[in-house]
Amino acid sequence: MSLLFKRSTIQWCEEKSSSYKYSSYIAEFYNSLTGFCLCLSACIFYYNYKKSKLYINKLENSLILLFLVGIGTFLFHSTLLYIFQMTDEIPMLLLSCEYYYLVSSFKLSKYTYYPVTNTFKYNVYGISVIVFIVGFVNNFLQVLIFQSSLIYIIGLILYKFYLFNLSIDIYLQRLYKSKESLQEQYIYHYHVHNKLKMVKKNIRIISELYNNIKNYKKIGFILTASSVIVWFLDKNYCEYINIHGHAIWHVLTSIGLFYLNKIMITYLQLIYQVTYIIV
Repeated sequence: MSLLFKRSTIQWCEEKSSSYKYSSYIAEFYNSLTGFCLCLSACIFYYNYKKSKLYINKLENSLILLFLVGIGTFLFHSTLLYIFQMTDEIPMLLLSCEYYYLVSSFKLSKYTYYPVTNTFKYNVYGISVIVFIVGFVNNFLQVLIFQSSLIYIIGLILYKFYLFNLSIDIYLQRLYKSKESLQEQYIYHYHVHNKLKMVKKNIRIISELYNNIKNYKKIGFILTASSVIVWFLDKNYCEYINIHGHAIWHVLTSIGLFYLNKIMITYLQLIYQVTYIIV
């Protein structure tokens, strides 16, 4: 029974400064309530794109996991118990794994497809079990394994983004070359008019979607960088700067994940458009 009431392996600024200050039922009031921002992020995104069933179905698992992370975050910060810490951290690992598989499924052709096997998913499941067990042995090691694993998977996701962006650039180059070739033929053959018109339309649509992705990434980068800075200050300089930094981290991360989902769905729209390209 004592295992169920084990304290969490990590402390936050609000716990040190004002634990149970606003409610006898909620340990960290602001950290707990802002956990629901993650739930809102998933719900608002689904509501905005629910009519686009072709795309939203591919993000359904990610949105469910994001909602569960929000619930787990609330339970964790309101109780500061290790068992509820796991309802926060394990869904985070599974969510990052789901995003990794989603990005890995992006393909413009068989030559630009970088598949992953189920081995990676099983490894994440194994890491989740290790994260859970190690917490009963050593607090520092548990935090280290969890955070290192999460950062590693996020790094893999960013690398997959990089590879896919390269393939998009190659496709756009092919389209521009096709456009130039058709424009030369158009001088002598009027019948190429429709094909040239289609290629120009594809260039316009794909370039617009690609630019949207770049803009979303810029916003996401600013939000992520800001949230990491706030998280770091809250974790390491609590006694000097008490601004409810972890609560702000929840809010910024929720907005950042909303834009990450926008990036994902825009990639899917771009892939759908590429399917009908004539080059």
